[in-house]
Formats: sequence, C-alpha cells, structure tokens
Amino acid sequence: MITALFRPLRLLFFLGIVVAAMGFGCSRQTPTDAQQYGQASVASGASSPVPAAVPHHGTPDKSPVAGQDQTESTVTLTKLDGDGHRRQLQSLKGNVVLVDFWATWCVPCMQQFPHTVQLDKTHRDKGLRVVSVSMDEPSDEAKVLQFLRKQNARFDNVFSTYGVGAEFADAFEIRGDVPFYKLYDRAGRLRYQFSADPSGLTGGEPIDRIDQRVVELLAE
Repeated sequence: MITALFRPLRLLFFLGIVVAAMGFGCSRQTPTDAQQYGQASVASGASSPVPAAVPHHGTPDKSPVAGQDQTESTVTLTKLDGDGHRRQLQSLKGNVVLVDFWATWCVPCMQQFPHTVQLDKTHRDKGLRVVSVSMDEPSDEAKVLQFLRKQNARFDNVFSTYGVGAEFADAFEIRGDVPFYKLYDRAGRLRYQFSADPSGLTGGEPIDRIDQRVVELLAE
C-alpha cells in the first residue's frame, strides 16, 4: 500500500496498475493463494472522511438487452457511494452477507466471479445474501452490467460512484487489492476479510476459505 506520505503519487500509481492489469492479467506474484488466484492492487492511502451520500442512489437498470433471455434481463446494477453501501448492509441484517469487490479490468476477479454466483445459488435459501461491488470507471457501466448479466448475477450489484482509486478504497473500507471479499454475520458484524494476501487484515483469510466460513456463519 502507498502510505499517506505518498498520496500525491497515487493517481500515477493507479494508472500504472490499471495498465498493468489489462496487459498482464492483474496477477501479483506472491506466495500461496496469490499464485493460485492472482491479485490486482490499487493504493488506498491513509484513511480519509467518507464523502457524503449522493442524493439519489441510482435506479437499477432493468431494461432487457437484445438477444438475452428474461432471466438475464432481471440482473440489475445500482449506483452507491460508501454511505449508501453501509445502509445497504444495515438492511441485510439477519442474513449472512458476502461482499465481493471486483472489477472488469481484473482477470482474477472475473475468473472468481462464477464461484460467487454459485455460492449465492447454493446458500441463498439458508440465509446467505451476496453483494457485488464493482471498482470500475463510470464510463464502464455498460460493460459491468453486460458481464453481470452474462454471469446471471441475480443478487445486489453495486456500481460505485468513485471509479478506480484511493477514494473507492477509503469509502468502502477495503485495503485496495482485488479480488477482495468481506463476510458479515447475521448481526451485521464483519467477521472475515478474504484476499490473495490476507496478511495484516483483521480477520484475514485466504480466498479458498470463503466456502468454509460461509457455512460456519450460516450454522450459528
């Protein structure tokens, strides 16, 4: 991560990461899970105040796409800032909630995403709720929705108001690397955070333990 001392350099760093991600599959050569899953990273910098909530949190796009069936057309995408996302989590209390932070420029994220969809299908009737949060630029909204429809991601899908960068990481309270996951218990408490490199994370776990932890929290 880039520390607060180097915040003026973050923009250049982010641009470099995005270019590298598109050119090299956004993998990061670190031991164990990072080798298996890959990892893209953006710097979050020091904590900063969360921007005020936008007046409107966006209208889910329910318009059908030519050539797609009715099931795919029910997939929606909602614009939220950090405060809106926290209100969303509050509304899901009583369920175990898995949040998947991803981006279309992150190849490992897209490779992992079908597993997130399968978790939703397998455990929804037991009380699991899945939320996906895209760290894409505003200009890529159509691309994000197209991918979600292709995956038949029929859960809460969030398109942030920030795009790539430290503002996103600060507002959504993540370290900055993707794919990145948060898992909340039924009381709304953050219990686990999953990353290809979980070192230094509170409740940090490798990505391959998501299934195990989901089952455990559902049983509580």
